[in-house]
Amino acid sequence: MELKLINGDYTLSGGGGFSRTYGIEALLTRVLYRLTVRRGSYELMPDMGSQLWLLPSKPRSMWERYAWAAVTEALSDEPVTLTSVSVDEKNGRLSVAAELKYGDESITAEVIVK
Repeated sequence: MELKLINGDYTLSGGGGFSRTYGIEALLTRVLYRLTVRRGSYELMPDMGSQLWLLPSKPRSMWERYAWAAVTEALSDEPVTLTSVSVDEKNGRLSVAAELKYGDESITAEVIVK
């Protein structure tokens, strides 16, 4: 069980509390959170997050290789297997999509880096 995030914001339930997610949706929430948070930004949890925010400073030819390494590092504590990573740049926005396997299910996590 995780608190539900939409566009980086916690969502409210009808009763005034926070909405919760379960199962694969909870896993996807954790994955997106780990990919979005800058690694080292939490003093008490320095290994939380990813280094994807550094991607724009890398040469284009290294983007996919760097993104693969950053996603692998960020999700090392999650019960998923990374199957592919793609980096896309459109209209000045840089995004990373990670294809993951969780048991028999496939999920895609996409985050905007810049």
